[in-house]
Amino acid sequence: MSVKKIIYLHGLESQQGGQKVDYLSNEGYVFAPEMDYKNNKNLFKDVLEEIKELGKPDLIIGSSIGGYFAYMLASYFKNVEVILFNPALKNRNIELKNIIKGKHEVKGTIALSEKDRVIDPKTTLEHLEEIGEIDNFKIQEMENIGHQLPFYNFRNIYRYHMK
Repeated sequence: MSVKKIIYLHGLESQQGGQKVDYLSNEGYVFAPEMDYKNNKNLFKDVLEEIKELGKPDLIIGSSIGGYFAYMLASYFKNVEVILFNPALKNRNIELKNIIKGKHEVKGTIALSEKDRVIDPKTTLEHLEEIGEIDNFKIQEMENIGHQLPFYNFRNIYRYHMK
């Protein structure tokens, strides 16, 4: 799979840019906006509109609450793959508004950290079972790490997904 347009959405306590975005920039064009999850009530709509202006992405990647956003954004595009790292699909520690799921099926890879104390990996899997989407994802378990994702694991999951 030759990725040309990549969307990368950081987590709640993370910053825009960094080593992961630099790495992805070697793979194609990367749109990695500053995500003000706490204060921008129109963040989902704003980012969706920016992505539509760029054209359909090839891949959307998100971590934690950015994983939830990646999942929801991908549902607006047909056949867009996702990589979700410890996604906050069910439980989030902030309330988000104005997010509506699109009509398209979401497929890709979900990487879950076994020692994550912020987003319970079991809850994520149970949620996917409940909504009938577990079979849409390759589940990759990451051992011996917590919620924060080291670059090494990020790179390896990206490579695993791209096989």
